Amino acid sequence: MKKLLVIILIGLVIATAASYIGMQWKVRKTLDDFFQNMPLVEGTYDDFSFDFNGRMTVHDIIVEIPLAGVTIDVNSISFATSNFWETLSIEKSLQEGRLPKSMQVDIDTFSIDLQREALAAFSQQGSSQNLLAELSTLGCGRHIALSPVNYYDMGINNLTMDLSVGYDYNDSSDELISSVDLYMDGMGRMEMDQTIIGLYPVMENYRNALFGLDPSTISTTNISMAYTDLGYNSKYQSFCSVESGMEKSEWLEHHLKMINAVIGDIDLSTDFDLLGAYRQLLADRSYIEVDLRPLSGFSMSDLQFYGASELIDLVDLKISINDEPLAIGKFEWDNDKLAELDLSNIRREFRIANAEEEAEQAAAAARSAPTRMLIEVPLSSLANHQYRTVQIQRKDGYTFTGEMISVNSARVIVRTRFSTGFTDLPLERSEIAVVKLYPE
Repeated sequence: MKKLLVIILIGLVIATAASYIGMQWKVRKTLDDFFQNMPLVEGTYDDFSFDFNGRMTVHDIIVEIPLAGVTIDVNSISFATSNFWETLSIEKSLQEGRLPKSMQVDIDTFSIDLQREALAAFSQQGSSQNLLAELSTLGCGRHIALSPVNYYDMGINNLTMDLSVGYDYNDSSDELISSVDLYMDGMGRMEMDQTIIGLYPVMENYRNALFGLDPSTISTTNISMAYTDLGYNSKYQSFCSVESGMEKSEWLEHHLKMINAVIGDIDLSTDFDLLGAYRQLLADRSYIEVDLRPLSGFSMSDLQFYGASELIDLVDLKISINDEPLAIGKFEWDNDKLAELDLSNIRREFRIANAEEEAEQAAAAARSAPTRMLIEVPLSSLANHQYRTVQIQRKDGYTFTGEMISVNSARVIVRTRFSTGFTDLPLERSEIAVVKLYPE
């Protein structure tokens, strides 16, 4: 009997070892084939490991994109389930449709040096101009919304991040808890946890998610999100202050005044200090937590049928900024006024116009001005003509007319007239093509 048990034990050990070695061989072969057959990309990895905790890890990955001159370095990418045996049998489980009870994917130190030329190509296709993007950019020089190259210019020329995503599933309670943790060096950290019930059919056979699954049987019972600023706020405000020709603190107050004007234009009404909360969010190292616990019977798919104030109660919304809870009860606005909101009017009111608006105003002023003989002057001699009335043509074709009130090695400031009054317009010398003087 003892001999039989020993034989069985040895057999199990041999079978496990064979499966373990076979799994390593399959993964290594898959990795080799993948890196060797990537089109237009050259990739390598240093090593692959599979430990007895059930974690498989690919180490020291380098991906080069020659056409873009870009190199991506990744310290490691790992995959794990709840234990060694579950990871070892993951291929068989997936073939049978079963998902692991626990799964974790970690990307450690993903790093890429961004290329300004490549970002400029994306920027030429147009920046993302949604309402939130435009609101956050109010007062930021001539920008309507920040483009990829603007982020590069504010100092974000390298993207280094860690990412961890995963879930744990409990059979007895039919409860799945998912988590995401994204850390971006020098920018911020975002964390999110979500609890979902009703996924048993999917966990038993993920094909059920494609055929015959009733979405009403699945519900989210909790969502928790947190974001910590790790340097983005400072970069963003420094960039916008330079673009608008202001000190950093001065620009922040200017931006907040513009936001307050928008609040008034759409009749936004709250029972808490919204502008004060926004100011806190813009502070260095700010921290915001958001928790939602939807009431029983509430479906996230019904969001569109409720107003903001109703949703606050239905999802039991809790928000805290820098560990100070916000007592949110009322949050209302005029939808008609929001639909008619024109941020260009706000920019003109506060004497900050984007390039197209500036060009339109300058063209109108030029059409109404009497025709006079203009004298072109070398860019190197601009300092000799300070306080003269000039016409400046930028390399992008836009033309501006006004009094040249300041000249230095980096920029020229022209006091020009818009319909709302005078504004001091900063122009980068590197962007100027031609300068002409009006007769005295």
